[in-house]
Amino acid sequence: MTIELGALLTMKPEIKAEWLKRLRSGNIPQTPSVLHRIDNGAMCCLGVLSEVAYDAGIVDRTEGRTSIEDDDAVPVYVYVGNVDEDRFDKSDFGLTQTVCHWADFIDDVGSTTSLGLLPFSGREDTKIYLADLNDGGMSFDQIADIIEYWY
Repeated sequence: MTIELGALLTMKPEIKAEWLKRLRSGNIPQTPSVLHRIDNGAMCCLGVLSEVAYDAGIVDRTEGRTSIEDDDAVPVYVYVGNVDEDRFDKSDFGLTQTVCHWADFIDDVGSTTSLGLLPFSGREDTKIYLADLNDGGMSFDQIADIIEYWY
């Protein structure tokens, strides 16, 4: 694993603080593979940030269905943002570009990071994302610590 110290990522501090508060609250059940399940209210770490954006009026959300794990057609929220008056961006598994731009959620090369790119790599230089840590079973508290340090 390669860690480049000083390769910190960026994010608006007030949005980061709210995201961390919610991740550490203990009030949100955690789920892999989707942002936000409707049936049990569970979210992935990126779903929590999407919900912060929704609560701030930055994105809308609609009901959708997706297949995850062994379940068929799980009810989920799909977060929808406006790119411009003619185009929308929407997602049920990663951050919308609308959320990335609103939060200044930017990676170490100045690009938005819809899956939460981290500034280090795993085996064989594979990129590591917050979504991977969430889906791999890391707790919200542990993910919050990583976000606090790297962003």
